[in-house]
Amino acid sequence: MSQIDEIHRVEIEMLKVIIEICDKHDIKYMLIGGTLLGAIRHDGFIPWDDDVDLGMTRENYDEFARVAPVEFQNTHYFMQTADTDPNFAFSYMKVLDTNTYIEEKIMLMMPTREFLLIFFLLIRFLVNLKFARQSTIALRLMTPQFSYD
Repeated sequence: MSQIDEIHRVEIEMLKVIIEICDKHDIKYMLIGGTLLGAIRHDGFIPWDDDVDLGMTRENYDEFARVAPVEFQNTHYFMQTADTDPNFAFSYMKVLDTNTYIEEKIMLMMPTREFLLIFFLLIRFLVNLKFARQSTIALRLMTPQFSYD
């Protein structure tokens, strides 16, 4: 298995955990960005994409931020926000798999330690409900081995 295939395998496992939490707490989410494009165009990931992008409305985003730390207790997952990590300087949320390690060069080409992650971006306006439905269908195509019922 190639390194990118292993990254995708781990991210699918992370996504399953996140979906279980969202389903348990009736939190709505959607695939966005490269993740949505990959699910539709490649029936999975874009071959070189190394993260997962999820979007949520403010209400759902806040609810996930409230329940995730409790749900992640005694696991190897960590919800990273400015509130949970004083060194995190971004306005979005990440869920990290702390059993992983990648190194990437960002910001002035300085090496930084990072874990495999799933981005959560706040969707301020959802004008196209058809897009949300297509995102759900794409997620089912991307992870057919996982039950959504």
